[in-house]
Amino acid sequence: MSCSGDGSRKVGTDLMIEYKGFIARVEYDASVDRLHGSVINSGPYPIATFEATDVQHLRREFRRSIGDYLAWCEEDGVEPRRPSPATHRPHGFGNSQRGGGNTYSR
Repeated sequence: MSCSGDGSRKVGTDLMIEYKGFIARVEYDASVDRLHGSVINSGPYPIATFEATDVQHLRREFRRSIGDYLAWCEEDGVEPRRPSPATHRPHGFGNSQRGGGNTYSR
């Protein structure tokens, strides 16, 4: 595992980022030269997916997705699916408020 010092850690071939307790797994798709992420600690399906062409924009999209999801829940009076700290959390993954969102599940 390597740490980049910016709130992300490389675990095997997966990059994990965290924002407001939500953890996202990020994968690179070379066929379209894009990074794709999805929240992995919110239950049986991801509440948010997002993509970007670089890490800086990916973190912004992740934060935007979580913000959009939480705003939608508040507007509709729905209790948001909160992150489950024990679910899918990589061993040794530290707490960070950095992240990078554009799609969320209703």
